[in-house]
Amino acid sequence: MSERNADDLRSQFSRDGFTTQESLVPADLLERVTAHMDAVTAGDYETGRTPNHHRIKPDDATEIIKIDNAHLSDHTLMELVSYPALGAFAATVMDAAMVQVWAVQLLIKPPGGTPSGHVGWHQDFQYWHSKWEPDSEVFTLWVAINDVTADMGPMCMLRGSNQWGFHKDIGDFFDSDIEKHLEQIRGLGAGPIDEVPILLNPGGASLHARLTYHGSAANTSTQPRRSFAIHLRTERSKVLPGAEDSEYVRDLGDLERCPIIYSA
Repeated sequence: MSERNADDLRSQFSRDGFTTQESLVPADLLERVTAHMDAVTAGDYETGRTPNHHRIKPDDATEIIKIDNAHLSDHTLMELVSYPALGAFAATVMDAAMVQVWAVQLLIKPPGGTPSGHVGWHQDFQYWHSKWEPDSEVFTLWVAINDVTADMGPMCMLRGSNQWGFHKDIGDFFDSDIEKHLEQIRGLGAGPIDEVPILLNPGGASLHARLTYHGSAANTSTQPRRSFAIHLRTERSKVLPGAEDSEYVRDLGDLERCPIIYSA
């Protein structure tokens, strides 16, 4: 896909709740990131900082591996998360003067093709609403480390669901029953269910809004699906009063942990 202009990116994001751009991260960095993802997953933390492990050694080998804030444990992963082209892409879409990282998830979806590899439909704000004020401009940049093809359990977006309001009790990242979630979402009657798979080449990225419903099915290919979900904010965001000491938002003033990846 050729490079897209700012108006096209912003229009799609506003209308559909997501947008994409290819060729943001160079191949040499992706190659190094792949090796360092494996190192962190194996427990090798070159900075000496231990990340938050969630599903690092799941009982089922086909479950997704999820490691929170792995970039704090590894210089190469921090290099990826801070890569200038990612910040510029996010700033362009959001028309922002500042973009800051506030949380990161290393994600590896192993091959295997069973329902245990599903990620349930959800809105990111279901997990964020206790930290950020409701109108805060917080969103997710999802970076493909390898090819993301239709058989790899790609992340799927529900087109236009960013306009359906916030439903904190409908959907769950950790529940593999994706059909149940879809029926619940359909029951809202908010709009047509239009599933859009996010297929990307290595180094491509998608950006989605905090209220956009998304999830993924199992990886039926023979290769792992590697990605990073980088949670970002712009200057138009504010932590809820009383939540300043909450995990992920308490370190916003520490730019080594929460780097600003774009500043006008």
